[in-house]
Amino acid sequence: MATQKTLTSQFFCIGATTENGTLSESIGSQKSAIDFGFPGENLEPLSENSGVEKITGSSIATALASGFAGLLLYCIQFDKESRPEQAKKDLQSHEVMKRTLKKMVDNSQHYIPVPIYFELGSVSEWNREGQAAFYNIVNTIRM
Repeated sequence: MATQKTLTSQFFCIGATTENGTLSESIGSQKSAIDFGFPGENLEPLSENSGVEKITGSSIATALASGFAGLLLYCIQFDKESRPEQAKKDLQSHEVMKRTLKKMVDNSQHYIPVPIYFELGSVSEWNREGQAAFYNIVNTIRM
């Protein structure tokens, strides 16, 4: 029978951070349990019709973290020349994903500065800056 430690060792504990990478006060005494911090405080909702001005919480950060991990897995599929198939599959393992995300951590609070990978002034800038952002992610995974 699996113990709780065994089961939870295959998960990441995600915490919300402020825009400067500090873990949110809403986390309280659980800060030491956080594996990675993702933006999750005072974010603007994507839908203008939501009736909500700002959203906050670790649930927002967790959604961003899972999308970011999925994007890493998707990006690595395009890195066909420099990576054998097994290395691509390895990123799907908990330990390799953890090592990859740790390389992206920006401070002692385990903050992953997601916005630096996607800073585009407008959609029309995708050709130049978006492509550079995409390759920046692939190069970070490659490390």
